[in-house]
Amino acid sequence: MIELTVPWETNIPKDHAIKVNKYYELTNELTRNRFVVDLYAVEVGARGITAKSLYNLLKDLGLSRTNINSFLERTSKAALVGSFQIWLGRERNLDSGGERITRVS
Repeated sequence: MIELTVPWETNIPKDHAIKVNKYYELTNELTRNRFVVDLYAVEVGARGITAKSLYNLLKDLGLSRTNINSFLERTSKAALVGSFQIWLGRERNLDSGGERITRVS
């Protein structure tokens, strides 16, 4: 299981613990029923800082260092762009349906 959280950077350790605790019972129940469960609670900061947990996931998935670095860079940029889009829309009325967010490459 992969649980992604995009918190403010100072909240990464606290939010990581919250997510691990959130899935504790579920992972134990699945294990008792003979399922193999790996829980990855990963965090990318709202300002683009990628936590060690994301690196560990990518490494465990078998990605090369080059691919990991590329993925981390793209993920960091996506978090920054997403946070900026939220900031730009901070005064928008959500009842109006809002505008579609355009992809940034």
